[in-house]
Amino acid sequence: MNQKPILILASIAAIILNGGLRVLNFSLSPTGRVLDSLIFVIWVIQIALFILLILVFVSRSTQGADISDRWQTIFITAALFAVFGLISIPIGNRIARPIQQRGYEAFVEENQFLAQAIADFENDNGSAPESLEALYPDYLGPTIAQMVEDQVGDETRSQIQLDVPYESLDDKSAADVLYSYKPPTANDPWQLQVSIYLGSFQSTRFVYNPDETYSNRYQPIKNWGID
Repeated sequence: MNQKPILILASIAAIILNGGLRVLNFSLSPTGRVLDSLIFVIWVIQIALFILLILVFVSRSTQGADISDRWQTIFITAALFAVFGLISIPIGNRIARPIQQRGYEAFVEENQFLAQAIADFENDNGSAPESLEALYPDYLGPTIAQMVEDQVGDETRSQIQLDVPYESLDDKSAADVLYSYKPPTANDPWQLQVSIYLGSFQSTRFVYNPDETYSNRYQPIKNWGID
């Protein structure tokens, strides 16, 4: 039995199912949430397969049992599938990194309107707004924003709600975008923060201030910073 084509196919399949899917995942959305469940399941299967192979070989070796050619082919194929799959994970992540960067750059561009609205308010009124709610409706119109009532204890507050048609994000990520604003102080300029909640208490945060200066924890991305 010619093992070579089977081994090559197993190796290619492992690379595609690990590295290839990671690249595709970040191509679909920079948050990597579209195929994350599928990628995780494949990774778990390969880890389990790798451990199972080791246990089987140890068991058969200690028992002195012979392994037929057919089972040798199965073991080698499964081993290559597991090993090439695990090796391709960091390679795929490295290839996907610039793709993710371009996606985040597109996301920043799509949020530039909000930073511009704050700057326009400041230019027209001589000072920055105290909250995002002050931008409605003159600087953020009803096509993209609306005021909603938010109950906080016994107090009812009006809060702005943005509906941004993001093209850079998948629908799940776009639904988890949060906006916050910090007015200027005597020592610091105003700051806009746009966060994408990723679940499990994790989020990707984008910040912007008119000075365009950010601490070392933030990676520059265009004129914004990303954490």
